[in-house]
Amino acid sequence: MQRYPRDTQERQQALGKLVKQILRSRKICRPSKGQPLSGIYRDILEAVQKQLTHDIERNIDRYSPQFISEREWTSWRYLAFKKVIDNYRLEQLALEAQGQKTHTKERLYALT
Repeated sequence: MQRYPRDTQERQQALGKLVKQILRSRKICRPSKGQPLSGIYRDILEAVQKQLTHDIERNIDRYSPQFISEREWTSWRYLAFKKVIDNYRLEQLALEAQGQKTHTKERLYALT
């Protein structure tokens, strides 16, 4: 990514791929099989993508990505979620969980 000049389409594409890869391991960012991501989940995903993209873009030139450990990438992801998930979004997640039948995949998904 650093080989591309700032504000170029190539750099933005590389950054987008990196952010998607970092977010893959979070269940909240992945839809259930055969279901599109919607509602509060989509809202959170879009906000976290935006925050993580901003954080990486602002700091990546200080790092050598091939030497960044998985723990560091995880830390960046954690911080992006921490910045994005406010009380409003927590309430929306709780309401989503309450709206699901108990002991279902959908409720478990909303709670994790």
